[in-house]
Amino acid sequence: MSKGWAGVGYGKDTGGSRWIAGETRPIWTKSRDTVRASEGRTHTSNQATLWRWREAYQHDFAARMDWCVKPWAEANHIPLVVVNGVAGRQPLRMAAAPSGMVLLSAAGSSDPDRNRLSLRCFYCLEAGEPGPRPAELSIRRETTEVAQVSVPKGEWADLHLILEVRDDGDPSLCSYRRVIIPRRP
Repeated sequence: MSKGWAGVGYGKDTGGSRWIAGETRPIWTKSRDTVRASEGRTHTSNQATLWRWREAYQHDFAARMDWCVKPWAEANHIPLVVVNGVAGRQPLRMAAAPSGMVLLSAAGSSDPDRNRLSLRCFYCLEAGEPGPRPAELSIRRETTEVAQVSVPKGEWADLHLILEVRDDGDPSLCSYRRVIIPRRP
């Protein structure tokens, strides 16, 4: 049994499906996500937790193949993500301001190949631990350099936000940075 992208367990084929429905570890079996497919329909399932990342991991694989056969300057490389002035790959923990507002700035993010970058900030519901979720969590300006996250009043478990930085290289590559807003009792 192994755990892959999005925490989905996979392994031995069970009745025509590669997804193990009977897994007893709750984090793998109760992980559900809703994604919007290319035709515009939304799908909610435990497999959908992986769909969100499909293009990114396929492009990542293609780039790694390029790295095997092309000189460095001819291959594409992943962007470098900076959140609120902090570079690196480790999750960043931030408390919400008393107003319930969190600002996430991607200023300073860059691409080693000088490709153009696009940004997106989103709430990753399935990443957190079990517990109350905020009734309303809104992200404004989610595709700009400074995303504005409004955290509602009340209790919640740790909130996981993801800042995605995507380049326009060939293949386009993404880097992600997780921001955790700690539990509010």
